[in-house]
Amino acid sequence: MLRFTFIIAFLCTSVYLSQGQYTLTQALQDASTKNSTATLIDLARQEADLKYSIASHKNLPQLNLVAQSTYQSETSGIDLSFPGVSIPRLSKDQYKAQLDISQNIYDGGAISALKDNARLEGELNAINAVADMDKIKERVILLYFGILEVDKRLENLQLVKDDLNGMEKRLTAAVQNGISLKSELNNIKVEQINVATQENELSTIRKTLTTQLEVWTHHSLAPSDKLEIPSTTLIDESFNKQLPALAMFDIQKKQISLAQRLDEIARRPKIGVFAQLGYGKPGLNFLKNEFAPYYLVGVRAQWNISSFYDQSHQNKLNALYQSKLQVKEDLVYQQLNTQAIQMQNDIAKLEDTKDMDSEIILLRKQIKETGAVQLENGAITSADYLLKLNDYKESILKLELNQILARKTQYLLKHLKGY
Repeated sequence: MLRFTFIIAFLCTSVYLSQGQYTLTQALQDASTKNSTATLIDLARQEADLKYSIASHKNLPQLNLVAQSTYQSETSGIDLSFPGVSIPRLSKDQYKAQLDISQNIYDGGAISALKDNARLEGELNAINAVADMDKIKERVILLYFGILEVDKRLENLQLVKDDLNGMEKRLTAAVQNGISLKSELNNIKVEQINVATQENELSTIRKTLTTQLEVWTHHSLAPSDKLEIPSTTLIDESFNKQLPALAMFDIQKKQISLAQRLDEIARRPKIGVFAQLGYGKPGLNFLKNEFAPYYLVGVRAQWNISSFYDQSHQNKLNALYQSKLQVKEDLVYQQLNTQAIQMQNDIAKLEDTKDMDSEIILLRKQIKETGAVQLENGAITSADYLLKLNDYKESILKLELNQILARKTQYLLKHLKGY
């Protein structure tokens, strides 16, 4: 007996393990890591790092090599002659190879601003990619719960089939005993066909939803795999500051501040040193018609004084940009809060009706069981019984679908708030 019990337990465990469990957490994780949008986020960050490095290199000495060979129709010379003195005229063919070197000493903070701008561009591109990823996650949530809803409908139809099969057997005996008409039995058989048709339709819908879920998660689901109904999740009252719709405004505020910095930098002087190393014909002494090395070193200062003309107007323009951005941010917060409040109300409404739905199920069950006895005794028709049966199954389905809808709304609300 003990051996038999062990074998039964082993077989049950094997059947259970053969049916894989796939959770919403796994689906969202697969969508985050296996989707091509995840690659875009990584590429955006790599791009920002490269632009930052490029901007940093501007602090290094800048080298520019120039080489040229020319032939000109006229050259400079002095058309005078003195006894014993020869003043040569420059050749019409001239050559020069020159290395220009410049080193920034003070740029007013321009290179630092370029590096900050590279960082901001990278953050903005990454946030846009995250926003695309959030849309994919929302789609995954809807598909996941859509499959759960179809599964519940299929389970409900299986219960209806079991009741109809049992009633078919009892009515068959009743017809044989002359207690019931054959037409009542035929009505039951017609309903069995209708249920089988609904089952086929739901199976097709489930297959379509499963295929779409596999596309977004890159996870293959076997026909025997079951989706786990997520547990109730806790939802933070506030919105996550990293939510793309909100984080976008932080980046734009930083960009406006950076624009103000660039305006200030444009009004600052620039100081640098430079050098020229060359070899050419002629050299710096143009009176010598021969190849010669040469060099030139110096300090350069620049100050664009005309940049002060638009200072006040530019400050007002930046202030206007900040005001517009604040209005847009307030509107987004208002829209998000409105959606969150609506979802919270929907969840509360579904939770409030749970007890009443459970009570209705108990009453419908009693009515259905009484109808079954009445049908066997010929007191009611099969059509009357089918109405009572459908009412009972619909009440069960309503409660189960409302529970799934409540969970779905909870997870959509959590997703809306950025968690």
